Amino acid sequence: MKNCPYCAEDIQDAAIVCKHCGRELTGVNVGAVTVRPQPSGWLRVFALVAVVSLIAIPGMVVLGFVAFQVMPSQNRRGECRLSGEAIVTRDAIAITNRDTASWVDAHIRIYGQVTSGPLKGPAGDHTLHRDVTPGVTTITLTDFQTAEGEGWIPMLMHVQGVDITATLRGEHCEVEVHKP
Repeated sequence: MKNCPYCAEDIQDAAIVCKHCGRELTGVNVGAVTVRPQPSGWLRVFALVAVVSLIAIPGMVVLGFVAFQVMPSQNRRGECRLSGEAIVTRDAIAITNRDTASWVDAHIRIYGQVTSGPLKGPAGDHTLHRDVTPGVTTITLTDFQTAEGEGWIPMLMHVQGVDITATLRGEHCEVEVHKP
């Protein structure tokens, strides 16, 4: 026989619950033996689900992030789209490649108007071919030329639009240019 540590009544040595006060005797020093509670079945299942969730969910998020960042996206018609931004100043264009890989052989086209001088009107398409790495690439407008070799003249011309097509991992894509 031994005493209950809570009510001090006599109880059997093997008792797990005190018959007098009804308190569990697990986890307390009962005589010379310390009894530790064993997790119940549902607690084991919950712990297993928690551990698997802690591993699986972040893994799926990482894989999903990589898939969306690395692979070109598709629009509703199934056409390949890359994500970028173009900011045009009077003398330059800043292109932000928001993808994680370089756009290979980007075809950048600017178009606009001749705003002064005797040739007022459409400026025609001016293009440039180059790779665009992730992040910001700045290009001076005087680097753009028409098919006939005429350069963009920032003092006389105003950019009205930008189109960009490029190759990413062998797939020819349009860049969805977001204007800030």
